[in-house]
Amino acid sequence: MLSLNAATRLGHDQPLVGGEGGSMAGRLDRILTYPVKAARGSALSAAAVEPWGLAGDRRWAIVDDQHRLLGVVGCPAIMTITPHVQADGGLVLAAPARSPVRVPPLGPNASRIEAGSEGLDVAVVTDPAVDDWLADTLGRPAKVVWQDDPSRKPMVAEDGGRDGDIVSLAHAAPLLLTSAESLDQLDRWIAAGAPQEAGSGSTPARLDVMRFRPNIVVAGFEPFVEDHWDRVTVGTVSFRVSAPCYRCAVTLVDPDTLARGKEPIRTLARYRNRGRKVHFGVWLVPENTGFIRLDDEVVPERPAGSSPRTVSLGSQGSRIRGLVGPQGDADGGDHQSEGRP
Repeated sequence: MLSLNAATRLGHDQPLVGGEGGSMAGRLDRILTYPVKAARGSALSAAAVEPWGLAGDRRWAIVDDQHRLLGVVGCPAIMTITPHVQADGGLVLAAPARSPVRVPPLGPNASRIEAGSEGLDVAVVTDPAVDDWLADTLGRPAKVVWQDDPSRKPMVAEDGGRDGDIVSLAHAAPLLLTSAESLDQLDRWIAAGAPQEAGSGSTPARLDVMRFRPNIVVAGFEPFVEDHWDRVTVGTVSFRVSAPCYRCAVTLVDPDTLARGKEPIRTLARYRNRGRKVHFGVWLVPENTGFIRLDDEVVPERPAGSSPRTVSLGSQGSRIRGLVGPQGDADGGDHQSEGRP
């Protein structure tokens, strides 16, 4: 890996800073699911892998009165909601200083709407008690929707999708992988830059991985080696790495305080910028189904002589603090990208 000073001299449009690929094995450090898109996630000890992602991950979402999917940037209060999946398929939504509300399971005869800018076909909860609870919690009219059939939402080629690849209500791909060592390196870069800020007198707090909303966090590798992987096997389940995950303003919001700052986008722009897009983590597509468990062996593959992949982002560009990149992340940054199929 390049030294800090050498990496700084690369400039914004140079290759991403990261390690070289290899065949060494690591382990599965964390498993995270987000039952309601953009709301708080839950840590699991094991999870079933389905063709469209982890079981129960991002099959629910919240829409406004115009049927636009709500995300973290446009509605930070959505991150105060903690969903709990129930045995009957429904949900219980909880939020600080509020009594929980039950969301009933939706059957085949539930009312349907087209949600998001791309008109996703979803079932909608028609319970006034749920609507009132959301309006009080979020400060705006809102409804809960459910994706009953993930096979109707294909991945797009811009995100590395191939014919037959499908995805839940996640922004781009079935799963997102990050590594513990990459986050540690990002924390070090941010800390190294902190003294340059006027009035800075303390080391910045470490970033919560929930800012990046991964599904699986791996450990035991060099920082950013995942950029070079072509495939990765976790336990008995194999995944294709479809694309790097481009980052946006979602990561600027602290998931606990909801405060918005300049990190980590500012530091990612310095060290992890290619084509004026910043990256952290990689998208995964399951190649088979099965179960993954904490501490499962993680074995990556990288084609000989390959370099980190990149994909065309088409016309989904939007300017963020001087950076050009899509307003979408693991959960999207605004109403438009939240509805992208």
